[in-house]
Amino acid sequence: MLAIWATFIKELTELRRDRAGLLVLLVMPMTLLVIISLVQDSVMKSTGEAPVRVLFVDQDRSFLGAALTQQLQRNGGLETITRLKGRELDEAAGRDAVTRGDYQVCLVIAPGTGNALRQRIARLTAEAWAGGRRAGKPAAASALAGVALYFDPAVQGILRTAVINALYRVLLGIEARERAQAMTKTTSQEIKKMMNAAASSAEEPHGGPAGGLTMGMDPLLTISAQSAAAGSLMKWPTAAQQNVPGWALFGMFFIVVPIS
Repeated sequence: MLAIWATFIKELTELRRDRAGLLVLLVMPMTLLVIISLVQDSVMKSTGEAPVRVLFVDQDRSFLGAALTQQLQRNGGLETITRLKGRELDEAAGRDAVTRGDYQVCLVIAPGTGNALRQRIARLTAEAWAGGRRAGKPAAASALAGVALYFDPAVQGILRTAVINALYRVLLGIEARERAQAMTKTTSQEIKKMMNAAASSAEEPHGGPAGGLTMGMDPLLTISAQSAAAGSLMKWPTAAQQNVPGWALFGMFFIVVPIS
């Protein structure tokens, strides 16, 4: 027992005098834990396991921006940020922040997108009624380009896909709600017209368009996804460039221990 106690005291005395040894035993493992934790946190963000912080630039200033922000935070798993350093975001500032690597995604809604969406839905609804009367099918509507996504060039494909899918899902929900509201409003107006026409001609009102309503459900808003950096900056690291820093950190232990 005395021999064990004497050995313990001897080792403590040597460690107290050997500062390099103390650094190896305490400081380097703590540093390694911090670095590995930061790396794992970055991996979780890049793979979509953690909530993604998205810069949100609303140039439209209509119902679309407010509905999109609310639905993304509630159902899309994305955290929207509209201000940086106390200032309102614009497209240039958002792209610069993503290019620097401060954020991974920037979402921009072009001016007039919400108004154009409602006008397109109203026109499609009117064409659906007119097409039903003719027992024909209205022409397919072309999509509106008004939502742009800017990604950090280092973002992996799985995160890109997750963000785009979440945005598409939210946009489809907003479009469906607007279509339902437009259809309800137009249907009410058409029914009043039919009732007035029937009353003036003393005929029984018919139930609606002879051919039935035909209204396509194709998405009206498209998403433009691109890199925030210029083409010359899009340079992906090789396998060696990805592995060398990790192996260098691992080799520090084998270098410092013999030197100490």
